[in-house]
Amino acid sequence: MSNNISVISTILNEEKSIESLIQSLLNQSIQPDEIIIVDGGSTDRTCEILEKLSQKNKRLKVIIDPTCSLKYSNGPIARGRNIAIKNSNNSIIVCADAGCVYKNDWLDEITTPLKEFDFSFGGACVEEKNITSWDFAAAPFLGFDLATKNMHRSPTGTARSLGFHKYVWDESGGFPETSLLGEDTEFFIKINEKFKGYFADKAPAYYKPDYDCFSAMTRLARYAQSDGMKFITKKRILFMLCRIFIFIFALMNIHNTFIPILFYFLLEIILAFRFDVRSFRYLKYLKIIPLRLFFSMCVPWIFSINYLTGFLLKKNQLNEQNL
Repeated sequence: MSNNISVISTILNEEKSIESLIQSLLNQSIQPDEIIIVDGGSTDRTCEILEKLSQKNKRLKVIIDPTCSLKYSNGPIARGRNIAIKNSNNSIIVCADAGCVYKNDWLDEITTPLKEFDFSFGGACVEEKNITSWDFAAAPFLGFDLATKNMHRSPTGTARSLGFHKYVWDESGGFPETSLLGEDTEFFIKINEKFKGYFADKAPAYYKPDYDCFSAMTRLARYAQSDGMKFITKKRILFMLCRIFIFIFALMNIHNTFIPILFYFLLEIILAFRFDVRSFRYLKYLKIIPLRLFFSMCVPWIFSINYLTGFLLKKNQLNEQNL
């Protein structure tokens, strides 16, 4: 019996993660009619692995398209998603991502709301057993949560877990192929303005970023630069600039009173932990809590500098994986 569902993903050089992604999609409690993977011309063993998996399961369809790389497209990830959707045979589209795995009820949870809504979104999280210190530090600032019983905040739009009727994609003009990163955020903003969505808090993607300090800050900088290029998330950049202003004001007045600097640190503590304070009971190592505060205090500076850089230069980013 057909469920009228196509699961799509676009990848490049994902030999370490592609098999776990496919297996988790094949193990769903309700089965998609097809799983469409668009490969942008991988140079590692990704295509070989995909070929073997597709021979075992006919629902897995692999499209190898080298134009889905930065050699040929400003927005290779968006291009890959759009090509996958164009080649789909069903009216319900569900986006998944390499580097993630999905629990066996994920597809059911993300598609059930589509009986009443135009689109649904589940966000992303990391499980405690897979978390690094800097994953914990960066989590709420890079679009994923710590895993609890349910997701407890509405994500701002990631294609790691996103379902929609095909007409939503068609009427919104598809994923914007203008820059390397941020295509899912821009797509989410567009559809959220026009269509009715549902936050499927029991349908997260389980993501394993495996960050260290440098890679987490670099990822934040790249997201910010992409947002600046497109001049989106305007409220966020204003909020970041306000945090910087508060810090500078407090520092300039510290010789007169400690009240502004105490207010600043209290504000930063609240901002650092407000999303997942309920998750702390799951953490075994309290020593990593200061890393979250440190990262949170760095966020407005990293985000603002790179947002303004993207806005002023309008220069697409490079990525070793997509060269």
